[in-house]
Amino acid sequence: MTKRLVHLLVALGLVASALAGTVLPAGAQPPGPEEPGRNAIFYPYIPNGVDIEEGNGPWYGVITVQNLEDYAIDISIRKPGSGSTITTAVLNPHASKTFSASMLGIADQSAGAVYVTAKFQSLGAVIDGGLCQTTTFQVRRGSDEGGSDKFSTDPPFATPDRARVVGFTLNTDYKVTISGSDVTIDWSPAGNEPAARSTYTVRVWDCPLPRISGIEKHASVKLSSAGRTSTDTVAVTGYTALPLSDLALSRNLSPDSTLDDVLGESAQWNWVFPIVQTNNGWNSVIHVTNFSGFDNCGVTVIFYESPTGYSDPSFGSFTTLLAAGEMVDVDLLKQGFPTG
Repeated sequence: MTKRLVHLLVALGLVASALAGTVLPAGAQPPGPEEPGRNAIFYPYIPNGVDIEEGNGPWYGVITVQNLEDYAIDISIRKPGSGSTITTAVLNPHASKTFSASMLGIADQSAGAVYVTAKFQSLGAVIDGGLCQTTTFQVRRGSDEGGSDKFSTDPPFATPDRARVVGFTLNTDYKVTISGSDVTIDWSPAGNEPAARSTYTVRVWDCPLPRISGIEKHASVKLSSAGRTSTDTVAVTGYTALPLSDLALSRNLSPDSTLDDVLGESAQWNWVFPIVQTNNGWNSVIHVTNFSGFDNCGVTVIFYESPTGYSDPSFGSFTTLLAAGEMVDVDLLKQGFPTG
């Protein structure tokens, strides 16, 4: 029987393990279908002319990113680990774009990984469309002419997106700086300003992040840069991009955690694969990518023989260290797992 392959893909922050599945924090609810990707999605494995096993390939991959919003968005495709931008694109409302492995800078005869972030192209359009929450703050003017006033918007907004002083003109009378929940109103421009120690009104907006989704598709032997197959194509497979909420849940965080929350600190991630196999002509290959900015990511994969479970002694294990952005392939047959 010709040997077939099962690809198992996982996006990691720091540690991957087959010891346990993801567990929701107390009181947390999993994201619904209306929140499929938030503003970040992950592609842990994209081949560019790779023979996964001798005589099996070469495999070529593409990714497709879709805008789920009624407003145009800017997307940035980034490298795991460093977070540096590979390329950018504009997606009109509900539009999608496809990028080949070569377009993503993945070298010939190798595989890579990327993640994608999104932001609204026009915050004004989103505000005008009524998608944002808004409230007003009463701010006391300082005593120094041309000075600055600082206040916090938390609560209700931990990370506001826009602030405007009612009755004054931005960049003519004042400037605005937003850092986290802190808003600074700078009255140094040579325009009008409130009287010293008087109270003025600032309106603040807090807008949602745009939702994106995506898929990866790879084929052997031929696949166009647009993801189209041909009569020369032998086999096609792929996977749905991992949403940010999956990474959050894998490290026991709230599913609405931000990208910085998920990748911004050292912690343990736990993932579970319901089945990997070396029987009936099948062979599983697990691809593990370190998306965080931390080096020396300790990866431990522990295998349990069916029909036993994780409460029983392990059947075998694999361990390694990954640098920031590095990937490793775990081929069960190459690891010495017996067929059957």
